[in-house]
Amino acid sequence: MGRYIAGTEGFSYKYATGEQDNNLTNLAAASGVGSSYVRPEFWAWMPETEANHAFDCITLAKAIVAETGAEGEITGVSRYPDAGIFLDEGYGGYVLEFVQYAMAEQILEVARRVDRALPHPARLMPLVGVARFILSREDHPRMLAYVNGFLPESLAVSEVKILAGRERGREGAFDKQLRALRGQEDFLPFMGFQILCHAIGKDLPRLEVWEKDPAITANGFWENAPEWGPSWLLGSGEKTAEQRWVSGMVRLFQGDSAGARTEFVAAREGGEARATRWVEMLDRPL
Repeated sequence: MGRYIAGTEGFSYKYATGEQDNNLTNLAAASGVGSSYVRPEFWAWMPETEANHAFDCITLAKAIVAETGAEGEITGVSRYPDAGIFLDEGYGGYVLEFVQYAMAEQILEVARRVDRALPHPARLMPLVGVARFILSREDHPRMLAYVNGFLPESLAVSEVKILAGRERGREGAFDKQLRALRGQEDFLPFMGFQILCHAIGKDLPRLEVWEKDPAITANGFWENAPEWGPSWLLGSGEKTAEQRWVSGMVRLFQGDSAGARTEFVAAREGGEARATRWVEMLDRPL
């Protein structure tokens, strides 16, 4: 097992195990090339399929604002670019803060859309940040200059050399360069060189790469959602059947299965049909 980055046209990169941080977020700032983003997503894990269904929080925010006219933190998140939260200086802090507030404030609308899209109820649904990096063809010369800045002159690369080395899938064409780059600046030029080689070799006008397993998680999101969200999540006043169903989801993702089941059953008895499959999911053994 390892930590991988995937990308356009089959790009794959494995972080150097035990040596390299999950630092795709820092590549653009360190190299001065391309753009680094963090895309906030909910990863809903379904026991039936043992798979995650990802929900892009920016897409959710845009839909909620457009369809309901919602205001507050959600409007700020809806203005983020589709690629994610732009990191102009690399990853220097907690980038998911305002996304957390927005998703909690609009938890009912989020739940409606998540449930509608899920083929099965989710057992877990962390809020994560997926690092992404975008390199355009116009960026190639500057990425070459960045990489060559860490290579001895005798090993300097050019687009012509990369194309020649990549023709007919020649393996090991750049072993010397990779050995020279390995470990330098926390492996960023080592990683950037491989991204560049793929972009040039595949003649891509735009290459996007992303983490397969997110390194950033909004720890405590579900625990704090009642405080950040609508007052009924804190238990103040009577709740509608739909609100009890949403409360059940919050408790479930907090790790309180018994409390979640109580809320789901009450919601079902109050006429909330969507709660039925969530009760059934909890009644099945893992």
